[in-house]
Amino acid sequence: MLLKPLRRFRTIWAYAVSLLAYHLMASAAAMGTAFVTHLLLTSRRHHHAPIRPSSIMQQPRRLTPTVSMSVSSSRAAALDSFKQWLANKGVKSDSVSVDVKPSDVAGLGLICTKPIKRGEAAASVPMSLSITKESATQTPMREHLEGAMSDNSEMAMLALYLLYEKSKGDASEIAPWLAVLPTKDELNNPILWSDGERAELARSTTKAISTWLEERSLEFMRLQRRVMEKHPNVFDPATFTLENYQWAMAVVTSRSFFVDSRLRMTPLVDFVNHDPAANVEPDGAPMGFLGSSRGVRLRADRDYAVGDEFRVSYGPERSAVEFLQMFGFIPEYAPSSCEIEMSIREADSFFDDKEDILVNNEFRTLSQVWDLQADKDPDPTLLQFLRLREIGQKDAFILEPLFRGEVWYHMSLPFSPANEGDALKVLEDECVRLLTSFTSDDETDRRILAGSSPEASERQKLMARVRVSEKAALQSTIEWCESEALGLRLKEYYQERRLKLLNLDGPLTDDEVYADDDFERLGSRGMSGGQ
Repeated sequence: MLLKPLRRFRTIWAYAVSLLAYHLMASAAAMGTAFVTHLLLTSRRHHHAPIRPSSIMQQPRRLTPTVSMSVSSSRAAALDSFKQWLANKGVKSDSVSVDVKPSDVAGLGLICTKPIKRGEAAASVPMSLSITKESATQTPMREHLEGAMSDNSEMAMLALYLLYEKSKGDASEIAPWLAVLPTKDELNNPILWSDGERAELARSTTKAISTWLEERSLEFMRLQRRVMEKHPNVFDPATFTLENYQWAMAVVTSRSFFVDSRLRMTPLVDFVNHDPAANVEPDGAPMGFLGSSRGVRLRADRDYAVGDEFRVSYGPERSAVEFLQMFGFIPEYAPSSCEIEMSIREADSFFDDKEDILVNNEFRTLSQVWDLQADKDPDPTLLQFLRLREIGQKDAFILEPLFRGEVWYHMSLPFSPANEGDALKVLEDECVRLLTSFTSDDETDRRILAGSSPEASERQKLMARVRVSEKAALQSTIEWCESEALGLRLKEYYQERRLKLLNLDGPLTDDEVYADDDFERLGSRGMSGGQ
């Protein structure tokens, strides 16, 4: 009975051993200079023709179109060194089907050197080559940064790590990678814009982008004063400057991805460009023999031919200004959306009750921000919040402790005609206010985007695109509020729902109808009973 399983086990074991031997021999043959030679030759075969200009408003890109991205001889040499560095770090030829070359869109991208089928990996890079927040904590910076950063964000730590390695020059282990990262002039992130341009952008969006930009700079200046100036042997003063930090932040925000619950910036992967039609992002996957290690993978969501540019999605739900903030461009398909902030008024007679209800439902603050999108209904939680906000004296009974555990649920549905009308009016009025806060009218923005204003810079065109996108979302929400207000009489409210629950919403039965003499008779009985 046991002979057949034993024989099967021995057969499987022999097959596994032979497979291991074959793999090791094949790997040994493939190692060495094969991958390096392949990359160098494919790079040199390209004549580095200048990128054809195209509008940043119409094509997805990472870089500004005002920058010429034709590859100079020095950049070509740096790319060759970078590719050899990748090979030396274990990026094998059988795990890469793309090469870093000039992109037809803009800048550099990943061009397919082999046919790639849907579902196959275009590249897999060992996760050990990624830089993360932990990379910074493994340097001498750690003891000085602990407790000194009020915003110990992953992005900030990655940016500081880039500067630390940059300060080491050629001695840095990632020097070949640093040498091929885009320069400040090749990036278009708002953190690198002038103060005047950032101020104009702040007036072009409902998003608090200016606050985010200011906080990044202030955080660095605090660190500079409290830590860096006291330890110049660790924080090289020539490298750790505000201008360089802003460059590093622009690099990190535009070239890193969340993979396996970590923000990672990965060599080679960071060259992949955005495609609005793509539905995949870089992910983590096993790699190496029998999946013994883990890598950052670029997986194809369609078939690619040799010479095609391989692209992924940078995120389908980002708004126009979020794309601009993070990546320095706005894709054509970016959803028309904006932000709206609502809060509970401290002067509200029922402020304490409403605060308690929100806290019990895991709201951290009494001021909340929601996204509004064109041609989409507002977020249901926004309407819940507004109904609670507008509860007044007539409906205040629902705020009593008796209902405290269920009041938030009741706010998910229309509560009373007056309350629903007030909630819709608050939302509409705020949208109207935001519409009037923009610095330019619709006609001016249309002329800028149509190219009828030759004095408009590329960055002003981007800001016009942001305004048009956000105005569309606000106008759509206003129209939704007006439509809902016309149907207030058709909605079902709290009283009707309670009557239904108690089966008191139907017509009266004969047993429930009393004639006048019935009331007189009942009254006389009550009186006689009382005597």
